[in-house]
Amino acid sequence: MEVPGEASGLVTTVAERLKGGGARRGRTFLSGEGNGIPPAPLTAPAQLRDLPPHSSVRKPDRHRGSKAGAPKAPMPPVLGRLQQADLPPEIDFLRGSFPEALLTAAARRAARLGVGADQVLIAGGAISEHSYLMRFSAFFGCRVIDLDTVPRSACPLSADRLIAAVAAGVLPLHTPDGLIVVQAPQERGSHHLARLALSHAPISERFVLTTKTSLARFVHRHADETLARHAAEALHHNAPQFSAAPRPGRTTPWALAAMLLLLSAGLAVTMPGAASLAAQTLLSVIFIACVMLRLGAALMHRRSCAAPLAAGPRIALPAKPPTYTVIAALYHEAGAVEGLVQSLRHLDYPPEKLDIKIVIEADDTETKAALARLHLGTPFEIVVVPPGGPRTKPRALNAALPFARGSYLVIYDAEDRPERDQLRRALAAFAESPDAVCMQARLTIDNTNDGWLSKLFTAEYAGHFDVFLPGLATFGLPLPLGGSSNHFHTATLRLAGAWDAYNVTEDADLGMRLGRLRLRCGVFSSSTYEEAPSTLRPWLRQRTRWFKGWMRLVKRCPKSMKLNRLLYFFVRSSTAIATLSQQFRSKQQTMNPGSGVRISSDAPALSCKTSKIRR
Repeated sequence: MEVPGEASGLVTTVAERLKGGGARRGRTFLSGEGNGIPPAPLTAPAQLRDLPPHSSVRKPDRHRGSKAGAPKAPMPPVLGRLQQADLPPEIDFLRGSFPEALLTAAARRAARLGVGADQVLIAGGAISEHSYLMRFSAFFGCRVIDLDTVPRSACPLSADRLIAAVAAGVLPLHTPDGLIVVQAPQERGSHHLARLALSHAPISERFVLTTKTSLARFVHRHADETLARHAAEALHHNAPQFSAAPRPGRTTPWALAAMLLLLSAGLAVTMPGAASLAAQTLLSVIFIACVMLRLGAALMHRRSCAAPLAAGPRIALPAKPPTYTVIAALYHEAGAVEGLVQSLRHLDYPPEKLDIKIVIEADDTETKAALARLHLGTPFEIVVVPPGGPRTKPRALNAALPFARGSYLVIYDAEDRPERDQLRRALAAFAESPDAVCMQARLTIDNTNDGWLSKLFTAEYAGHFDVFLPGLATFGLPLPLGGSSNHFHTATLRLAGAWDAYNVTEDADLGMRLGRLRLRCGVFSSSTYEEAPSTLRPWLRQRTRWFKGWMRLVKRCPKSMKLNRLLYFFVRSSTAIATLSQQFRSKQQTMNPGSGVRISSDAPALSCKTSKIRR
């Protein structure tokens, strides 16, 4: 999987910013160290013993023709025609089976996108992945294997490495003649294999083909326990200071609440006046702090130098656009599946560069049946979360992350309807802010007229995503990310520990963690439409879950970070208010001709940048 150039520096520094002993373990786990191939050779299974042995394939004589004057072996006519054709070798053998115009158009599009021409045909629905591999293997003399019949003992990889093999599309297997490589071609994999075959390389001796679905099933069948453990416990094990997982020997929140309640009751009985004054003071400070934070964010948003992308011409993609992974975690969402799939199919992004993961729980048979009725095909892939706990959305996202092939990644919910060009706008935002590791799109309520509760939700989301978050981004403060439409650098997300499976507000938790790692998040101008709760009961459950997650997040936040952030916020707020006051006085003086003050038209513009305070 390619790593974009602007993110390479971020990727190399994230792991170093994890503090404590957990950081060292985090680098070991996330980089895959310590998960090597077992030294003892394994016995080849019976299912692989019928593969072509080395002796049955004619090996090219590397010394023949190397001497001076020695005649070169004549090239087979079909291979000579392939090398002189104007089509890439991975689809040239399909002449006669498909129209010439279709193959030519696929070759041109593949060159423009930087993928194999076979991926263009598969993504366009002209041929299925399995049918293409069967034709490829028949022409070039290799073989397609079904991994459903291959036992675990045939693969020498550890469970951790086996999980990583899915994104790479490569799996080693033992046979009687030695180690072979099973490849599920991605990007330009078929192109490279075809070129090897044309160079007389004995690819049938070492390469066997399979589909991406077969490879994913093999990994799920033999590494589900490891996948479930990593999805739930990786962050807690590698960086416990960032996890909300319960820790043995710690006082539970219920015990702390009971102690606080008893203390408050004792103060109210013994010193009612002092207790009342202390409660009023504490609540007033909290209220004023919330008001000041939102007021400062609104003021900074008005004077922000970063202008939002205007809705206009279609945003151009890079010459070779990166692969984009889309993850949507569903649970009992059978009724919303069709609308979600339709919205994802309408995304204005090359399907050859899309990697869409629909994540469902193992016991969610209704959603699984609804997905099966849609006949998804490329680029969709269904990821089944292994059974286990905790049963949370962040655990499901962690289970899907190892299968992500994209350089960038975005999260959507079942009811989300993103704008068609959102991925294009996200790439443009990353290009404008190369130091940002996450970009948040706007969440917009589309069922405003369903009742008074949805109207309040619409107003709240408009203030939060259109004013508050852009203001915080201008301050340089950590962003409480929304539950969906978060766009990430995939490699940096992995190194940062991904999501905390024990936090019910995984979005805000991840935003705060990125801030603690001194990684910047931003916002960009694009909307994702979703439905808001229109009745009291689901709204109450949602708010309860949000406040529970926030309380856990505040509890884990270091005191030094709290004080530094508070000081930083007041400094930036004071700067913003003073600057706005100066601009207001200047406008009043220019509007008053009798003031005797002359404003120079070439005065330097006020800079949006201020001195950086260590946070």
